[in-house]
Amino acid sequence: MRTAIIFISGITGGILLIFRAIGIVAEFSINNFLLYASLALLLLICIPTYLYDKHLRNEEIKKIIASYKGKKKEPLQIKKETPTIQGEVEEWGINNPPFRDHHSGLTWGGGNIHAANASRGTRRTFLKRR
Repeated sequence: MRTAIIFISGITGGILLIFRAIGIVAEFSINNFLLYASLALLLLICIPTYLYDKHLRNEEIKKIIASYKGKKKEPLQIKKETPTIQGEVEEWGINNPPFRDHHSGLTWGGGNIHAANASRGTRRTFLKRR
């Protein structure tokens, strides 16, 4: 709720300031109202609410840090994954995304049907300079 108040009052105050700047050139009859309304929104609502929200978040962080003080650190243990049985569905993750195939660095050479051999780290010979 506080973040909504911060965003709404900040954006509205900024828009009113922009209209005030346009009103200086276009000579709007409500230039003074636009200036006072935008400053009231920004200085009386947006900035104090933002500072109060920041203070509450800092207090929450301090409580979390204080709750971990004095506790013994547990060593980080990396779990070894068991190999999956063929046909079993693996979970999606960073190492096995569902949207692309993994070729393990293999490049398939040849331009015809008879020369489709997989090799690692080789370039086509016609691309090399002599």
